[in-house]
Order: sequence, then C-alpha cells, then structure tokens
Amino acid sequence: MSDKNKKDAGLRKRRDDYVTVFNSDTGQRVLADLMSQFHMGRSSHASGDACETAFREGERHVVLHILHMISKRSD
Repeated sequence: MSDKNKKDAGLRKRRDDYVTVFNSDTGQRVLADLMSQFHMGRSSHASGDACETAFREGERHVVLHILHMISKRSD
C-alpha cells in the first residue's frame, strides 16, 4: 500500500470513528453542548481584545472540525 493510500485509509477510519461517536445519542448531546459553549451560532469577536477573539476562534475551530469530520462520507 502506498503512503497516500495509507493516509487516505487512516482518514477514512478517523471519520468513521467521529461518525460513530457523534451520531450516538450521547455524542449528539456532547456535540450540542460543545456548539453551545464554543461560539457556534454567535460571534466569537471580543471587542478590543484580539487575543481573546483568537482564543475563542480556536475553541470554535475544534467544533467546526468535528462537524466537518461527521459531515463527510467515508469513501
């Protein structure tokens, strides 16, 4: 198996793992909590504080990553 094929297989497995975890009832509750806590559906901007804005965006990015992973079909 080539390195690219190994990498692709690893990505598919990780996506399958995310789907398994976050499509369960418990995973859906956890994901809803993460979305609520980490600036999904509202601004992450902290007026006058670029560092706080960047921190909030980092939190938000984690949730976006999870959503991206569970929205992609495994090939």
